[in-house]
Amino acid sequence: MTTHESRLKITLLDQASSRARGITAALGGIEKQAALFMAPFRSMTGQLLAFGGAHLRVSEGYKATAGSTIRRCLARVLKRK
Repeated sequence: MTTHESRLKITLLDQASSRARGITAALGGIEKQAALFMAPFRSMTGQLLAFGGAHLRVSEGYKATAGSTIRRCLARVLKRK
Protein backbone atom coordinates (compact mmCIF):
# COMPACT_ATOMS: atom_id res chain seq x y z
CA MET A 1 0.00 0.00 0.00
CA THR A 2 1.41 3.40 -0.95
CA THR A 3 0.64 6.91 0.17
CA HIS A 4 0.41 9.71 -2.29
CA GLU A 5 1.02 13.28 -1.19
CA SER A 6 0.38 16.30 -3.35
CA ARG A 7 0.62 20.02 -2.75
CA LEU A 8 -1.26 22.74 -4.48
CA LYS A 9 0.09 26.26 -4.48
CA ILE A 10 -2.24 29.05 -5.48
CA THR A 11 -1.03 32.59 -5.97
CA LEU A 12 -3.24 35.62 -6.23
CA LEU A 13 -2.66 37.89 -9.14
CA ASP A 14 -5.16 40.57 -8.16
CA GLN A 15 -2.61 42.58 -6.11
CA ALA A 16 -5.39 43.61 -3.72
CA SER A 17 -4.42 41.11 -1.06
CA SER A 18 -0.83 42.30 -0.88
CA ARG A 19 -1.93 45.94 -0.66
CA ALA A 20 -4.42 45.10 2.07
CA ARG A 21 -1.70 43.28 3.98
CA GLY A 22 0.55 46.34 3.72
CA ILE A 23 -2.22 48.67 4.90
CA THR A 24 -3.01 46.37 7.81
CA ALA A 25 0.66 46.27 8.82
CA ALA A 26 0.91 50.07 8.65
CA LEU A 27 -2.20 50.54 10.77
CA GLY A 28 -0.89 48.00 13.28
CA GLY A 29 2.38 49.94 13.53
CA ILE A 30 0.53 53.20 14.14
CA GLU A 31 -1.61 51.55 16.80
CA LYS A 32 1.50 50.14 18.51
CA GLN A 33 3.23 53.54 18.50
CA ALA A 34 0.13 55.21 19.94
CA ALA A 35 -0.08 52.61 22.70
CA LEU A 36 3.60 53.08 23.56
CA PHE A 37 3.17 56.86 23.61
CA MET A 38 0.14 56.73 25.92
CA ALA A 39 1.53 54.09 28.32
CA PRO A 40 3.20 56.57 30.73
CA PHE A 41 0.05 58.68 30.86
CA ARG A 42 -2.12 55.66 31.58
CA SER A 43 0.26 54.68 34.34
CA MET A 44 0.22 58.18 35.86
CA THR A 45 -3.57 58.38 35.58
CA GLY A 46 -3.92 55.00 37.24
CA GLN A 47 -1.69 56.07 40.09
CA LEU A 48 -3.66 59.29 40.58
CA LEU A 49 -6.94 57.39 40.61
CA ALA A 50 -5.56 54.87 43.09
CA PHE A 51 -4.29 57.65 45.35
CA GLY A 52 -7.63 59.47 45.15
CA GLY A 53 -9.51 56.28 45.96
CA ALA A 54 -7.28 55.57 48.94
CA HIS A 55 -7.71 59.14 50.20
CA LEU A 56 -11.49 58.86 49.85
CA ARG A 57 -11.55 55.56 51.75
CA VAL A 58 -9.43 56.93 54.58
CA SER A 59 -11.46 60.12 54.90
CA GLU A 60 -14.79 58.27 54.75
CA GLY A 61 -13.47 55.68 57.21
CA TYR A 62 -12.50 58.44 59.61
CA LYS A 63 -15.93 60.04 59.32
CA ALA A 64 -17.49 56.73 60.33
CA THR A 65 -15.53 56.40 63.58
CA ALA A 66 -17.02 57.09 67.01
CA GLY A 67 -14.48 59.84 67.73
CA SER A 68 -15.55 61.75 64.67
CA THR A 69 -19.20 61.40 65.61
CA ILE A 70 -18.55 62.75 69.09
CA ARG A 71 -16.60 65.70 67.67
CA ARG A 72 -19.41 66.55 65.26
CA CYS A 73 -22.01 66.37 68.04
CA LEU A 74 -19.89 68.59 70.30
CA ALA A 75 -19.38 71.08 67.48
CA ARG A 76 -23.16 71.28 66.95
CA VAL A 77 -23.76 71.79 70.66
CA LEU A 78 -21.12 74.51 70.86
CA LYS A 79 -22.56 76.29 67.80
CA ARG A 80 -25.98 76.54 69.50
CA LYS A 81 -24.56 78.44 72.49
